[in-house]
Amino acid sequence: MDNATQATSFIQLPVPGDRIHYNDFTISFPVDEEMRNYREIADWIIGLGFPKEFGQYEDLHDSMDGIWSDIGLIILDADQNPLHVVKFANAFPVSLTDISFDSKGEDTVIPMVTATFKYSYWQFDEVNVGSTTVTQADLDHS
Repeated sequence: MDNATQATSFIQLPVPGDRIHYNDFTISFPVDEEMRNYREIADWIIGLGFPKEFGQYEDLHDSMDGIWSDIGLIILDADQNPLHVVKFANAFPVSLTDISFDSKGEDTVIPMVTATFKYSYWQFDEVNVGSTTVTQADLDHS
């Protein structure tokens, strides 16, 4: 948060400011077999950065997905039931790590990647008590 100072006869007195600065939201996740989750974020970044032509941004802007999206991070309890939802409002991706491919290994290894997002604000919500699923209403709760 920004802070300000108030002049007094003796010291510059620090006082709370009125602007909050949020850190980036960074999450690591496994890439699914069809690479859908990775490609969705990669395509979003390509649309935002339009590396080939201006139309790439226009296509993203005019699509149902749009430029921004709310992200709902579901926090589970020890029994894997949803407990809380952290909503990151008006988010957009700013980076996505590469997928590390290794053909030498004999074991199947699920690749992990990291995505970083900017957002307007976050809010912490509780899931409906006794629920074992998260509904759209839980994500939309304000």
